[in-house]
Amino acid sequence: MKAFDLLIQINGSDILKGSSWLNSEYELTIFKGSLKPNKYYYYVFNKPYMEYDADVVLTLGTDEKQYLIEIDK
Repeated sequence: MKAFDLLIQINGSDILKGSSWLNSEYELTIFKGSLKPNKYYYYVFNKPYMEYDADVVLTLGTDEKQYLIEIDK
């Protein structure tokens, strides 16, 4: 089993394609990095220590930041 498949099994609800954010109906504000529509990202909320490690930092119309780490498939 590939590592990506294992991550999907364990944390599948926390892994989405970049297009999920790009096609969102909410106001997208990117503070760091850029989203790639066909790449997969693991995301967490409100973890300030992730600011430096995250590939993308964004919000969707709120003050709550989302920290995304790109995952190679």
